[in-house]
Order: sequence, then C-alpha cells, then structure tokens
Amino acid sequence: MIKSKELQKTCIVDLKRILREKKVRQNRLSEQSGVPLGIINRLANGKAIAIQLGAIRPLCETLGVTPSDLFTFVDPEPES
Repeated sequence: MIKSKELQKTCIVDLKRILREKKVRQNRLSEQSGVPLGIINRLANGKAIAIQLGAIRPLCETLGVTPSDLFTFVDPEPES
C-alpha cells in the first residue's frame, strides 16, 4: 500500500528564471500570452496556490518552453 506522503511532491514554478533568461518582462508576457498579469505575477513570485490548466499552454507557447521546463517537482523537506 502506498502512503499518501509518498505521493506528495512540492511543485516549483521556474517562471521567474525563464523570464530572466529570455529577457521578457511580466507585462509583456501577459500581453502576448493573454494570461492576466496578476496570475503571471503570482506564479513568478511563488505566491500561486493553483493555476488553471488553460493558462499553461499560452505561457509555454509564448515563452517557447514545455510544461516540464516551467514546473519542477521535488521531494518535500524531511520532517525533523
């Protein structure tokens, strides 16, 4: 039996790094992708609790990346 803790991963959104590498500002990404600036800002600053699946595709297409470039899943920190 798999315990639920074994299935938990932390999702890191690498949007800030990608924007920096591609020299794209958040407001420009919003204009070109059609994704609201508030959503982009929350994603870039690690404040997003959830993201609508419909926002991932335009972000990736505009930036020329894949969803696996945009998100990284890591094991949670072990409890002390």
